[in-house]
Amino acid sequence: MRILALDLGTRTGWALFDNGETQSGTWRLATPKEIKAQAAAKRERCCDIRAGRLRSLIEGVGPVDRIYFEDVQFVGSVMQVQLWSSLRAMLWLEACKTMAPRVVAVPVGTLKKFAGKGNADKAYMARAAAARGFFKSEADDNEVDAWLLLQFAIQTDNTI
Repeated sequence: MRILALDLGTRTGWALFDNGETQSGTWRLATPKEIKAQAAAKRERCCDIRAGRLRSLIEGVGPVDRIYFEDVQFVGSVMQVQLWSSLRAMLWLEACKTMAPRVVAVPVGTLKKFAGKGNADKAYMARAAAARGFFKSEADDNEVDAWLLLQFAIQTDNTI
């Protein structure tokens, strides 16, 4: 069983469960300089480089049985909505292409409750991950969230 968990964003946290082994990290989908150049070219709405890079990175993981992602339901700006929507759409399209049997959207609040506190901040999430065995000191909050999301998937998916 292979499960990929993603915390979508310009810095996308990822965690992979591969037949008992776990790996995690962060993918940088674009640098600030690339984002500025894209905006200056007025191309942010038609071909955001981050969506294409996400697709390539997911393809690089290889076939997976499940994809879990953190389902952000509230964002602060139109630009965030556009970015998050494009990344989410790319995720669904890639899952359809690779025939991943199931894609699961996990609300942010559900993940925070799984960690132990419904309104947890980043520091609390990092402590919750450490308490569950995540000891990667250089990890950022995106990787921590993806790792916790993977633990949620492992504990709640009845087919594992």
